[in-house]
Amino acid sequence: MDGKNDFQFEVLCLQIKACYKKLNKISSNKEDIFNSIVHWIKKQTGSTSEDACRVVVAFFVQNCEVFDEITE
Repeated sequence: MDGKNDFQFEVLCLQIKACYKKLNKISSNKEDIFNSIVHWIKKQTGSTSEDACRVVVAFFVQNCEVFDEITE
């Protein structure tokens, strides 16, 4: 990634972190939070593919360790 893509990636990370923190106050069920973030991303991006949104969230969970970073 470079320049603009790095910035967009960082912004998306921050948005997911903020969304997670908000949802974590409401529920401690990780599956519910995951599904809520999937639906949030779908709404934010205007995507018609829930599967694609699940892939995005799974990418952050598995590869970026977003959930581990924000629960410390």
